[in-house]
Amino acid sequence: MEVIMFQFKLTHRTLIKLLSISFAIVVIALLGGCVKSLDNASKASVKTTQDGVINGVINKSVAESQEAQIEAKIQNVTVQDLANASGDYLILDVREQWEYDQGHVPGVTLIPMGQLEQRISELPDDKALYVICHSGVRSAKASDMLLQAGKKDIRNVLGGTVAWAQAGLPIER
Repeated sequence: MEVIMFQFKLTHRTLIKLLSISFAIVVIALLGGCVKSLDNASKASVKTTQDGVINGVINKSVAESQEAQIEAKIQNVTVQDLANASGDYLILDVREQWEYDQGHVPGVTLIPMGQLEQRISELPDDKALYVICHSGVRSAKASDMLLQAGKKDIRNVLGGTVAWAQAGLPIER
């Protein structure tokens, strides 16, 4: 098993005294950049020395899988960013059909939030996904679902269709 060694020096020894060792493992592993989520923090081995140096080891495959997850991210964008978007992308509207019928951004693909988990396979892996809803709340949740499903380039449209309309951008009915 390949491992990655890391070392992190704390300047405040009192921090180590205040934290339990299990919490210290989580904090140091996250701060050390070796573990990017709490799920894998327990897979790091951490020991402290009297001079406040934290030494640790983490399984290389765990670190590499976390690096792959970092490449996939959610980017919050404005409606102007979406209006000026270029390249290959898809706009995903996660509102309900009745909301969509009242008005939507031109060219969107409608997959209501309640159907998204079952229909994620319909979405491309090779395009940026702009996710929009009414005001930005559902699109943020949907963006997280897409990230968890392995989509790489996710862009949550802040303010949703409301912000789009308020900006005077075109609405289809």
